[in-house]
Amino acid sequence: MNHRSMQMVGVAGVALLLAACGATPGTPERASQPGVNAVSTMAAPQTNSAGNVTVQVIPRQLKSGGPVIFEIVMDTHSVDLAGDMLALVELRDERGNALRPVAWDGTGGGGHHRAGMIRFDALPAGARTVSLVVKNIAGVTERVFAWDVPA
Repeated sequence: MNHRSMQMVGVAGVALLLAACGATPGTPERASQPGVNAVSTMAAPQTNSAGNVTVQVIPRQLKSGGPVIFEIVMDTHSVDLAGDMLALVELRDERGNALRPVAWDGTGGGGHHRAGMIRFDALPAGARTVSLVVKNIAGVTERVFAWDVPA
């Protein structure tokens, strides 16, 4: 095997390792910390890394007066990701309305990787911002992910 071939094998190996750990080559990790993330003007994914757990939330359906769906991905190498997602997640709007999820379609509790879709009934009409709150994961009381609601 020549030097160029060995380099290609090495690059492919690193890419596979990063993919297995949930990272994407060439995509910088979003700087994050415990607490409230800045409000995003677009329904972009947000990431919070604290307590040895990375939680990524991706809005899949977000509109005022309609059902809301978020994809949640949690990864760790040291914490057991147990717990009932329906009890660990809440959706709040700027007026103080709080919604409990109606369904979790994803992996069960336990292990080091969890992913799935969390669904909520209709967001109150006129809501301008929402905060998805993930509670009590790895000793972090609340991880808050906030977005503006598209008009």
